[in-house]
Amino acid sequence: LAHRALDLDVERAVARLKPGLTELAIAAPRLVSGRLAERIEAKRRRYLEARVPERVATRVATLELLKSGLD
Repeated sequence: LAHRALDLDVERAVARLKPGLTELAIAAPRLVSGRLAERIEAKRRRYLEARVPERVATRVATLELLKSGLD
C-alpha cells in the first residue's frame, strides 16, 4: 500500500487484499515461533486476563503479523 499511487481506490484494494489477509489471519498463530511467538502469546494472555474474549484476544495479538500481507 505504501507504494501505490495517491489516488488509491480503497474499495478495489480491500476486495483484492481481503482474501489473502483473511487466510493469513487464520494461519498466523501457527506460523510463528521463537521470540515472536512468545511475544504474541504474552499479548494474548494480557488480553485474556483483561477479560477480552479468546477469539478477539488472539486476533488482536496477531495483528502485527498481517502487515506483511499488504506487500
